[in-house]
Amino acid sequence: MAEDSTNTESALISNLTAYLEEEFKEPVTPPEDNEEIIEINQAYLDLNSLSEEQRNIEGYYLIKSNCNIVDSSSEGVTLETSGDKIIEVESNVNCSISGGNYNGNVNLDNNSTLTLNGGTINGDLIANDSTLSISNGAKLTGNLVANSNSEINISGGEFSGKLDISENSTLKISGGYFNDRTAGNYVEQGCALLPSDKSGFTFVVSKL
Repeated sequence: MAEDSTNTESALISNLTAYLEEEFKEPVTPPEDNEEIIEINQAYLDLNSLSEEQRNIEGYYLIKSNCNIVDSSSEGVTLETSGDKIIEVESNVNCSISGGNYNGNVNLDNNSTLTLNGGTINGDLIANDSTLSISNGAKLTGNLVANSNSEINISGGEFSGKLDISENSTLKISGGYFNDRTAGNYVEQGCALLPSDKSGFTFVVSKL
């Protein structure tokens, strides 16, 4: 009887432990190639508040839904990862970046918004069903890609990659320097794409 009682108690403890682990575990997207993921769940986060260790990770930053992410510092922060992505925005996220360096691809998904007032993205900027606004001071060394009903508004900045805009997305350019000659296809009425004195392969959008 004592042995049966002990076995029953052990089974109950095991079941309770499994239940508690399942009930309270944090859902985490599996890392790619065993890389670390810094998951951002706060309703409001200033990127400048990240620690030095958090700014240089062997993975990428996963920004969850319903967040407001800002970079309020005048110089911006530098985020460095070893993965193919620097920032992965999941859904319904508002991001505002005014400076800093972001060394990797930035992915925007599912009704997210990114306002880029400055800073440098050394990688591709990919928007899926999202809105992207870029103004003076921003730099993109990779490609600008808009998929699936995305809206891209560019009023300034420097772009050395290519533009890749799907049929269901819209792109309005009223300023900025571009290496990609196809930018002229998207220039809004009243502006022109002119050769720039910065480079023989760079063009600037100017008011007529």
